[in-house]
Formats: sequence, structure tokens, C-alpha cells
Amino acid sequence: MYIRTKDGIYEVDFVDNSTYYHTTGWNIVEKEQIIAKSDTIEELCDEFVLFYMETKNATPIPWATYERRGVWEKEKEHIINEITNHPSYREPILYGAIWTSKGLIYVAKMNSEGNLELI
Repeated sequence: MYIRTKDGIYEVDFVDNSTYYHTTGWNIVEKEQIIAKSDTIEELCDEFVLFYMETKNATPIPWATYERRGVWEKEKEHIINEITNHPSYREPILYGAIWTSKGLIYVAKMNSEGNLELI
């Protein structure tokens, strides 16, 4: 299970009396701090940002963003297929992000199997 707070997304290790959520990163989150819970990281992200590199070992360039409640739901499989199979994208990176008081922060990165992992 994953939980979302105003500042991040965390994987839950165990729950102590339904009051405190202990995360795999040794954080303790109070029940009142939780905005949402889900079995997937994807459900807790606000946006997804795709980066790619023009040449090998170049700096990744932001290419596109997908809002959680917009294009992403409709086009997810197509986007992932394009990222992993398109010859012009060099080492594409897809991040899951959330909006916080500090702005958009990246909380997850897509692995080679097409699954998001917390960063």
C-alpha cells in the first residue's frame, strides 16, 4: 500500500493501531496527514513528465507532460509503448510527480518493465 501526504508519496511498511503509518523509509505518518491511499503509485500522482536525451550521455530534455486526470488515462499504454520502442528516443525517462507547496516534485520513476518506483 502507498499513501500520499501534502509533501510526498510513501510505501507503507505497517500500520500501528490505525493511527501511525510506518513507511519503508523509516518515516512515521499520522493518519490525519494522509490525503489518499492506493495499491499503486500511479493512482497517487498528479502528473507524468517524459524526458529523453537527444544524444548519448546528453542532459535529459523534458518532452511532454500528462495530467493525471487527462491524457494519461486514455493514452497510458500507447505512451509507454512509444517510449520503450521508438528509435528516436534515447534513454527515455518517465517520472511521476505531485504538486506541493514547493511546486511540482518528482516522486517516482518508471523502470524498464513499465512500472513506477518511488525515488
